Amino acid sequence: MARIDYSDPAKASPRTREILDKNRNANIFRMMAHSPSYFEQYCRLGGAIRHKGELDPIVRELAITRTGILCEAPYEIVAHKRIGKNVGVTDEQNAALENW
Repeated sequence: MARIDYSDPAKASPRTREILDKNRNANIFRMMAHSPSYFEQYCRLGGAIRHKGELDPIVRELAITRTGILCEAPYEIVAHKRIGKNVGVTDEQNAALENW
């Protein structure tokens, strides 16, 4: 459960709503939308890494998931295991990250 209320997309600026809509109004983005200028720049950086980077998507998601494990960040682990499956990460690869 979040310690801070999520922002209400209906009360956000048109630009913030546009970015939220592109990101399916996921809670992590609704939280960051409390700071619109930060939120927009964060999404630009994330978009560049995910869509314009040269790193193989499977390697990228394995690295993010492993980082989440090391940082004990359950939200990141769950989210990026799901994203990883969408780009071809296998259950065996994800399982191996736990003790790597």
